[in-house]
Amino acid sequence: MKSIVLSFPLFLLAVAPANAGMWMMVYAEGQKPDRTVYYAAFDDIQSRTSPEAFLEALQRTGDPIKAEAATKVNQIRVNQIHEAAGGPWLTMYTLEYRCGSQQMRITQQEQHYRQNGRSQQAPGQDWGAITAPWQAQARLLACDEARWKKALEADRRRGQGQDELNKLGLVVVGDHVLPMELNDLSFATLWRDGTEPAFTTNKSRAELDLLRRETIARGEALSAEMRGKEQNLRRDIESSQAEDAFMAQVDRNFAAKKYPKQFKDLVHSMKGLTEPEIIEVMGYPDGERRVGGDRLWVYYSEKDERVANVVSKYGHVAVTGELRECELTFILREGGKKSGGRLFDYQMAGDNCNLSTMKRSSR
Repeated sequence: MKSIVLSFPLFLLAVAPANAGMWMMVYAEGQKPDRTVYYAAFDDIQSRTSPEAFLEALQRTGDPIKAEAATKVNQIRVNQIHEAAGGPWLTMYTLEYRCGSQQMRITQQEQHYRQNGRSQQAPGQDWGAITAPWQAQARLLACDEARWKKALEADRRRGQGQDELNKLGLVVVGDHVLPMELNDLSFATLWRDGTEPAFTTNKSRAELDLLRRETIARGEALSAEMRGKEQNLRRDIESSQAEDAFMAQVDRNFAAKKYPKQFKDLVHSMKGLTEPEIIEVMGYPDGERRVGGDRLWVYYSEKDERVANVVSKYGHVAVTGELRECELTFILREGGKKSGGRLFDYQMAGDNCNLSTMKRSSR
């Protein structure tokens, strides 16, 4: 009745047919000879958010971030390995979580037995509260990806052990792993004092050989796909880190500015924008130049508010109003997870410059 704190080398195993995946051990419970352990597929988290629900929330809140948080539904697969001989050796779950709450449902549940490879579907469950620790751990993977990915990357950078993942009650046990390998791993590491029940069959040798060949063929077909998923996960983590580092520097640049609040409100809303996004807001620049590896876009505007009035019968003229000139320079630098130049820093200069002078800011 506790979360797992064992440690394995990251990505220990490698083979791949149906239901293969990249697995994390999330929970173990029970007493010999009726112990059980849960593994969640952290490479196969899929969105099940209803577009209609998101749009309704967006209309209600006017904030896409709040709308996403309120309607986000993610799906994850969990395999439960059983020690006991009398029941199934494997129960496969497909779970959905309403990430903005503590609600979940089981959309699919399939039990596999040790006799003749028999399997059967079990009833799912409708939306309800999370009732078991393993369900809460699966929710962590499904709904709080930033948190566990940060721990995963920290352990990978260190190159040994899984200290950061262990703090979350998680252990990576392998990539491209089959359910049978999860079963073997459980007896080899968690249940060394137990006896693994035998798998029995009345199939002929020819039938078993055909089944073996079919399984190997499926594995070869899926192995490339699973390697691609792992590479995508690594790229996602690296891209997120690069974006965080880039935006942290942008935040420091913008925080150092002492310009009037009206200018800061305009430009700070554009932090990190790409070139097309800047053009959408400000239009094309009046000038461009390069300084080192950076590109500088210059927006120049002028607004003449001067008015001449005759103030005496002798023709004396008084001038009221001001000539307002503004020069706004955007410093573009490549970085983060978006391609091309992005708004990295800015400078502003001019006489009596105010927001209305920047005529293009209203686009």
